Amino acid sequence: MELQVLASVLLFNGQEKAVRTVQDLLDQQLGNISLKIMVVNNGADSRTAERISNLDAGIELVSPETNGGFAGGNNVAIDRAKEIRADLLLLLNDDVQLPSDYVRRLALAVQANPHAGIFGSTIKLPGGEIQAVGGSLLPFGAGVDWHKISPAPPGNGSYAVDVIQGAAFAITSKVLSSGYRFDERLFFGCEEYDLALWARSRSIQTVVIADVEVIHFTEQTNVILHRWEVAPRHYYLTVRNDVFLKIQHFRGSLVLVPSVLYLASRSILKGVIFTFIGRPVMLRAVILGLFHGLIGRMGAGANFVRK
Repeated sequence: MELQVLASVLLFNGQEKAVRTVQDLLDQQLGNISLKIMVVNNGADSRTAERISNLDAGIELVSPETNGGFAGGNNVAIDRAKEIRADLLLLLNDDVQLPSDYVRRLALAVQANPHAGIFGSTIKLPGGEIQAVGGSLLPFGAGVDWHKISPAPPGNGSYAVDVIQGAAFAITSKVLSSGYRFDERLFFGCEEYDLALWARSRSIQTVVIADVEVIHFTEQTNVILHRWEVAPRHYYLTVRNDVFLKIQHFRGSLVLVPSVLYLASRSILKGVIFTFIGRPVMLRAVILGLFHGLIGRMGAGANFVRK
């Protein structure tokens, strides 16, 4: 039976990288797989969108009326996958480079792991460093421990993890039919954490294919200060969303208070460090993020701070 796969690329500001990501999908070695490609335009310039449309007549370009962020854009893809009854939905950033057997290897992993609903791979940085090979949920709701090396036993390229990195991953019809949607109140940040907590609550397994490598052309690195050094708005969103999700998932649990206190202390410490190196705006981002997450003030957070 032919596997029906929908691949969605979330287009924002990838430009040349986005064109390459879509071309990588067109160049896939598919075998007995039916692949449809859609691009969700979350505010990219019209020239990039036109270039992508011209790559192949079969590409479906969708331009929502508003930029719904990572959550909203991927929910457009989820709705489309359900409409066409896709067996597998690939959710891709516009700045990833895919191996030519990426779709086929995911399909094989789905067939080999019928109880799983979420699939990821090794995500590498352009310099060859591993950004993540999946991750583990830390005890007491502390967050995510991203794996930097593969813990798979020799000869076993796929294994269960708690969470996958969100630059490139897939969800199956098991997740689609459950009614799962990304929480659009988040807009951007912590969506993988939310998905992992949701999957755990429903005993849906997450699998990483460690010997399939995707290159993520992000500006982040594994050097700790560089990894922390993101745009203040992004840092604000990450802190706010993390607090918000802890309240949503651990409400009424003894885990809630220590997990929030741990996040607050760690985030404030980072903000203080940045203040000492001349970036006090980061401390303001932390404080506002913690406060807004606690009171549930969500959304895009476009005007939260002046740079």
